[in-house]
Formats: sequence, structure tokens, C-alpha cells
Amino acid sequence: MESEDDVLRRMLRRMIEMASRSQAVARGAEADASLSREYLSAVGPETPPGYYQYLADRRAWRRGGDPGSWRPSSNGLYVVLHEAAGYCRSCRDFVDLASGASGGLIFVVEISAPEPDRRPQSRLSISCVHEGEVLEERSYRGTMGLPELSSLVLRFVRICPSVDAAAASIRAVCPCSEY
Repeated sequence: MESEDDVLRRMLRRMIEMASRSQAVARGAEADASLSREYLSAVGPETPPGYYQYLADRRAWRRGGDPGSWRPSSNGLYVVLHEAAGYCRSCRDFVDLASGASGGLIFVVEISAPEPDRRPQSRLSISCVHEGEVLEERSYRGTMGLPELSSLVLRFVRICPSVDAAAASIRAVCPCSEY
């Protein structure tokens, strides 16, 4: 027969095991929540302000920081869509086109807080960064559909030495492009 001390020890051991299991579950849920805040499957009108870079290997958008803080971090062709929170008219086509990112082609969405008394306007900027220098940079205003977006990107793919064979992946997403 078990003594009272043995019973208390066994109960105490069970309580410690249960507490450590619940802490592990809580830590796992916390890690999942922070990952879900950092990575998004898509960006759109409900996406909070910040800049988001598409990671082709994860097939997800990673939040990188506050609006206006984005800077090119490596060589490549950067395609950046600037939108106001709550609008993002070009986001769907832009996200579709980003799914074909490869070989130094980097897609970024920068979403700013809406400004009162100002009509939001989409802006697209494309920058070729090679060996730490910006070789070519252009900005375009207004919303664009998938054919226009893909045509612009393909035009820059041809002239940017930091991009390797991205044209085929963009054409796979949009065979309708002009280039």
C-alpha cells in the first residue's frame, strides 16, 4: 500500500508534467502566431501598412518593415507596387505575376496608410540593381492589368544583368505579355 507521501509525490509529478506540456503547447501556438504575422499567403486591400517581399521559395509574402523603410538589399530586378491601405487595386495581378518570380526577380508591395483628403493612386517602380549600383530605375503611375505589368517586367528583364532567365517564368504566368 502506498504511503501518503508517495501519493503526494505522484500527484506532484503529474501536475509538473501537465504544466510543462501546457507550456510547450502555448509556446508552439505563440510561435505559429508570430509566423502567421510575418508571412502572408497573399496581399490585398485588407493588408496592414508595411512593406512585403515575395519569397518564391516559401510561396509567401514576408513583412519586412514599415512603409518607406524598404531598400534594395541585394542584386536583382526589383518590382515594387506602392499602394494605400484599403485600396490595392493592382494587387491581384501583381500577386499573380510574383508567383513567377525567379532568377533575381524580386517583388515587393509597399502599403502606406491612407491620407485623408487625398485620392490614393497606385505607383509601380522597377529598379535594376547590379553590383550594388542602381543601373536603371523607372516609375509608373496608375493601375495596370496583368498584360501591362508583365510587359514592363519583361522589358526590364532583358536589360538587367542581375536577372537570370526570369522571362520564361513570367511568360508562364502571362503569355499575353508583349515581350
